[in-house]
Amino acid sequence: MTSAKPVRTLNTLRIPVEQLPVTMQLHDGREFQAVVFVPFGETILRFFDAGTRFIPVRRDGKIYFVGRSDIACLTVPVSPLHPSDGDLPVVFQQVAVELRGGTKLNGRLRWVAPIGYQRTADHLNAEAPYLELRTDTVTHYVAKSQIVMVEER
Repeated sequence: MTSAKPVRTLNTLRIPVEQLPVTMQLHDGREFQAVVFVPFGETILRFFDAGTRFIPVRRDGKIYFVGRSDIACLTVPVSPLHPSDGDLPVVFQQVAVELRGGTKLNGRLRWVAPIGYQRTADHLNAEAPYLELRTDTVTHYVAKSQIVMVEER
């Protein structure tokens, strides 16, 4: 009796991707190290935009499909290259962010804020589905839908 070798569906449609190591935190507070696959020309922020319901990740040498709506936070090391804002008005605010799963993150929000939209509340209520929370060593990309409370510091 021969055993059938499992066939992986990802072998059929391959596109070039960057494999980006992240710390992934889910809505219930579970956290793990994984690798996400980001098509060239796109960024990790694509996982917060509307799109497919499940995203493939590599974890412990296996492929898993994670529900996009269950992602609370993706954390990556700070990039040595920071994009220039030119003459755009940039606002910084130290905050503590509490997520639905009970996790608390501390860091600095940074956003481009035209006149009249420089309050933290303006940034929190802006259309983007995520916040970028920076520390000296990592950047947390936090799904706004998973935030319970933000405290200014």
